[in-house]
Amino acid sequence: MATILLVEDDEMIRNMYTTGLTKDGFTVTPVSSAGEALTVVEGQQFDIILLDMLLGGMSGIDFLESAQLQIKSPQTKVVALSNIGSDSVKERANAMGIVAFLEKADYDPIKLSQYLNTLMTTPAPAAGTTSVVPTEVPEKVDGGVLGEVPKQE
Repeated sequence: MATILLVEDDEMIRNMYTTGLTKDGFTVTPVSSAGEALTVVEGQQFDIILLDMLLGGMSGIDFLESAQLQIKSPQTKVVALSNIGSDSVKERANAMGIVAFLEKADYDPIKLSQYLNTLMTTPAPAAGTTSVVPTEVPEKVDGGVLGEVPKQE
């Protein structure tokens, strides 16, 4: 399963996502700051980085600028997971190579796990093209519609 670096300064949210994603088979390294994340990415590769954009101290944008992931770790998929809805932040993050900008309020651990599984099965784009990554969980998961209780026969 995928390795994830979770950069989230809110302890309750960090623990909630770490617990949920770990139960679903992901290997999660949780950190509470962008500075801590910079140290971790220097010594370890990740499949996915879940990055809060609004962090105490160094912001998510600052992290992206400092980490230079597009150069140092181009295979890593960075997903912004934040409640900040500023178009200028989204544009800057997109320019730095994030594959999706998800609002935390819309993604509980189950839905996030489903999204990340979809993301991991999305093929990498050909050189010189733009990635087309899903921004929503598919309507059907495990043969059923999300939120629908399977019929008993």
